[in-house]
Amino acid sequence: MCENRIQRCKASCYKLHISQTICGKVRAHGMNTVTGRFRIAGIWEGISLLLLVFIAMPLKYFADISSAVAILGMIHGILFPLYLIALVHLGLVKKWKISLWIMGLFAGLLPFGTFVFESYLRKRDWQ
Repeated sequence: MCENRIQRCKASCYKLHISQTICGKVRAHGMNTVTGRFRIAGIWEGISLLLLVFIAMPLKYFADISSAVAILGMIHGILFPLYLIALVHLGLVKKWKISLWIMGLFAGLLPFGTFVFESYLRKRDWQ
């Protein structure tokens, strides 16, 4: 339908499949916005937790390979505080209630939690 990969967007301008639109607006994703930074932090935190829990921990306890936990544990140890910083920043900007802060904190502790929490926020328009 769209031969040159241009689509009509809701803001009544044509959007390319890159980060800018023809009418000059920049899409709200990536590191440009608070929500974009939170999404990126949540995705990487969720991936690191899943790898740690479902790959590294079984390797440590069933195959006696503890180096995977050391490596992924360090990566997760760096990404989790970054997720918390992004959570606090988003919560302050959006003026969240305490319940959303607690949900975001627990989402970072549970496997798949960051993905579910981010989806929940998107459905509520990040409020």
